[in-house]
Amino acid sequence: MTTTRTNIEVLDALSAEGISLPGLAISILERLEREDAERRAFQESKQRQGHRPGVVLSPGARERQKAKASKPHARSGKELRRQTARRGTLSLGSSL
Repeated sequence: MTTTRTNIEVLDALSAEGISLPGLAISILERLEREDAERRAFQESKQRQGHRPGVVLSPGARERQKAKASKPHARSGKELRRQTARRGTLSLGSSL
C-alpha cells in the first residue's frame, strides 16, 4: 500500500516540523552557490598551474605527459620516404 500526499499535505507536514519551504529553498540555493564557487576556484587554480580546464591528471599520467613533452618527435620512416620521393634524393642527415 502506498501513501500519496497532496502538495498542501506536504507543506503542512513541513511547517509542522518548523521547516518553511522558502527557507529550505534559500538554504539549498546558498549551498549550491557555495559549491559552485568552490568548484570554480579549484578549476582556476588548476588553470594557473598549467592544466586544461576540467582535466585533473593523476600523478602517473602527469609524469608521462611531462616525459612525452620533453622528448623531440621522432620522424617516422613513412614520412622520410615521402620526403625522399618528393626530393628524388636520399636524405642522410648531413648538410653541406
